[in-house]
Amino acid sequence: MKFGMTITMCNLTSLIVESCGGLKYLFSSTMVGSFKNLKHLEISDCPLMEEIIAKEERNNEIEEVHFFKLEKITLMDMDNLKTIWHREFETVKQLEVINCKKIVVVFPSSMQTTYKKLEMLEVTDCALVEEIFELSFNENSSAENATHLKVVIDGLPKLKNIWSGDLRRILSFQILIFVRVTNCESLEYLLPLSIATRCSHLQKLHIKNCGNMKEIVAEEKEKEFGVSAAPTFEFNQLSSLLLWNLHKLKGFYAKEHTLACLSLKSINVSNCAKLNLYRTLSTRSSNFQDDQLSVLTPQPPFIVEEVISNLKELRVNHKEANLVCPIILLKMLHSLIGFFKMCTLLSHYVLNGVASRKYFKMKDK
Repeated sequence: MKFGMTITMCNLTSLIVESCGGLKYLFSSTMVGSFKNLKHLEISDCPLMEEIIAKEERNNEIEEVHFFKLEKITLMDMDNLKTIWHREFETVKQLEVINCKKIVVVFPSSMQTTYKKLEMLEVTDCALVEEIFELSFNENSSAENATHLKVVIDGLPKLKNIWSGDLRRILSFQILIFVRVTNCESLEYLLPLSIATRCSHLQKLHIKNCGNMKEIVAEEKEKEFGVSAAPTFEFNQLSSLLLWNLHKLKGFYAKEHTLACLSLKSINVSNCAKLNLYRTLSTRSSNFQDDQLSVLTPQPPFIVEEVISNLKELRVNHKEANLVCPIILLKMLHSLIGFFKMCTLLSHYVLNGVASRKYFKMKDK
């Protein structure tokens, strides 16, 4: 039977399992090697399934065989699935988890070295998920061959941390290029400090309908993180920032910091009543981090004069408009003045040219 299974399954590239009410698992660990060419796996509406791969022991040892070509996994409408990720999935580039009701942690720390090739993660409508990436220190980890990762999270009402664990000792992680988080009512912070200081490749950051979010970057105690200086967040490739319906959001980071967004083209902020997003060059040296004031007034992350020139899209509320619009008008006025000066100079050269041609024509006569 197992020999026949090896022959019949070696050419299978796509496997879709749907509405199989009696399955408690899909593969045994010894079966995995039979699916050498499997690239796409989709499982949906299997209410009794608790895990995808069941471990089998041989001579008191667990045999572990990996998929060779598996790239995409979709898990949808799974009532009892408790374990999503297995070591056998280390080639997977795209993972979609939709309406899996028993999942609490998507990637436990024991799986930390097995998702290095992951490029796209989507987790939506999972009622019990509290953590996405549980991280721990691994002295053998390396930043080499790190993939560019897109993260889409929507409808996780109990999500507390996207990244958690021993964050201050993490040596490497995927290169984040896109993060979109929507409808996560329990999430108070998006990025831990140790991850936020490594976001130089992040291109888009979109956060919507997270009513309890206080800051984008979580504050870490100095004695735990081991750094007392004001951190610098180099988001040099960030082109799009969207913040909608974040009623408790006060700022980017609670303490003094530097935020560099040299490529920012779009700022779209709506219904964030407590957020102070802008300051001017004249207030740059103001002490926003006074001991009593810092709790009420976190440092606004953007200096208007520095970000406004590169923007192609800007959405502001009436409070921000009082600060931003005068500077925009002033820049427009300077541009108009420059334009008129250029026109005056050109007209001067044109008139001189016309006068010269008339002079030479009269001389020729």
